[in-house]
Amino acid sequence: MLKIDAAEIRRSYALGERNFAKLNLSHANLQGVNLSYANLKGANLRKANLTGAILDGSNLEGANLEGADLTGADLNRANLKTANLNQSELLWISLIQADLRQASLRQSILEVANLTEANLRGADLSGASLCGTNFNGADLWGAFYNDRTLFDGNFDPDSAQMQTEVVVTVWELLGEFNLLSESKRRCLGSALVARYWEVTRPEIDWLKRFKINALGQIACGSRLTETVETLHLHWSYSWMNAFITGCSQAVKSYPDKTGQLSSI
Repeated sequence: MLKIDAAEIRRSYALGERNFAKLNLSHANLQGVNLSYANLKGANLRKANLTGAILDGSNLEGANLEGADLTGADLNRANLKTANLNQSELLWISLIQADLRQASLRQSILEVANLTEANLRGADLSGASLCGTNFNGADLWGAFYNDRTLFDGNFDPDSAQMQTEVVVTVWELLGEFNLLSESKRRCLGSALVARYWEVTRPEIDWLKRFKINALGQIACGSRLTETVETLHLHWSYSWMNAFITGCSQAVKSYPDKTGQLSSI
């Protein structure tokens, strides 16, 4: 990831450059910067100062904005799908019609924000402070919250079709991975199972901690009792689904536990 300073990105944008995908802008002072409709997909903006920034229509899909200060920023119609906004400051922010699907906003301060008609489907709002936030017309279907999420007293998460946070440990997730491996190994063999796990793994840094051996078994160096964040859980299940799809290209049916043939 190429490191770039604040002065350089301002200069490049003024000269007409709009592609800043996967650049490293961590801790950068970008206060009041104008990056409208810029491509910041996968960029590292961890702990960046983006107060008052103009990012309307920008592509921040998969960007790391953990701990960033976005107070008063304009993110109307921005794409923040799967972005990491954990512990970020989002006071007085405008996110009208923004796409926040499956974004992680754990422990973020999203107070007095305007989320009119924003798409927050599957977003993780566990522990977030949402007091005074305008959700008028916003889609919160399947978004996650927990007992530490702060809403206004008149807001009903159940009516908004939100769901409580799913608690899964790394140990439990590994069990799901390896159960799936075992079911496919019986009909495909260890070598193919290991290969399909490798080639279907999404390009997500968090998933790189999972190691696959020659038998198609998966291990992880993280603490096994660690709770998996909702966004990471989503990425894990996306990987499992891609693995199943890959295996189906090699075989159309396999014996289930009863010995009967079942479609993949």
